[in-house]
Amino acid sequence: YYLFLTCTYFLINSEFLHIGARSSLTSELDWCWLYLYNFKVTLSGWSHNSPLNHLWSLAVEEQFYFVWPWLLKLFRKQFWFLIITVLITSLIFRLTHLYRDKIIYFHSLSIISDFAVGAVLAWLSMFKNEWLRSLLKLKKLYKVAIMFSFLILMFFRIDVLQFKLYEVGDRLITSIFFAWFIAESCISNESIINPGKIPAFNYFGKISYGLYCYHAFALVIANKLLSQISIYKSAMGFMVILPIVVFGITLILSSVSYRFF
Repeated sequence: YYLFLTCTYFLINSEFLHIGARSSLTSELDWCWLYLYNFKVTLSGWSHNSPLNHLWSLAVEEQFYFVWPWLLKLFRKQFWFLIITVLITSLIFRLTHLYRDKIIYFHSLSIISDFAVGAVLAWLSMFKNEWLRSLLKLKKLYKVAIMFSFLILMFFRIDVLQFKLYEVGDRLITSIFFAWFIAESCISNESIINPGKIPAFNYFGKISYGLYCYHAFALVIANKLLSQISIYKSAMGFMVILPIVVFGITLILSSVSYRFF
């Protein structure tokens, strides 16, 4: 992460990329160093074409990692009380800011329910909970039905979100589905979908942090390199060539970063 930020600082000041107002991007970096970029987005919104925009989610993630161990230490014997408190706090926060889209989407308290669900999954799997075991032993037909229901929900999600009250529990419902899918894929002995059996997916998992960090800058670099090629300005160039080049650059940067840093 900090290697990416350091490289970003030097690239911002390079003559090669010309990726926007240097003073603005340098100011954005100040938020990133402290894992507070989501609050920057909450306060002032997105920056146009910034290669740092995607770091808001990593900021929330690291904030959780900083705070959660202390909460676990304070509430060591009240784990479920802690989980329920976090969930209720997040839902109430979302309800009270229901019509403030940036806060609903980017504020840490609005998103913390995701991590609470993840903590529950970790607890259930660590202690080999019987309830989780029975859930993962569902018949394949029921598992397919759950996955299909989730896909339908995602497909019509924009329409469903027209009902503003649904937005209060949107993240919680989505995170529960994802938690179930993770458990089904990684923990169940009778999984119907197991990406872990595919070597390429295992490797992508190892370098996934780098893939996420570097992909935005890979897009900037690819745009710069391909801008001189006439086919790039066509639909084929934009829909096919650009994604392939971006993926290649991202994969190289992430692999090198994983290997040496």
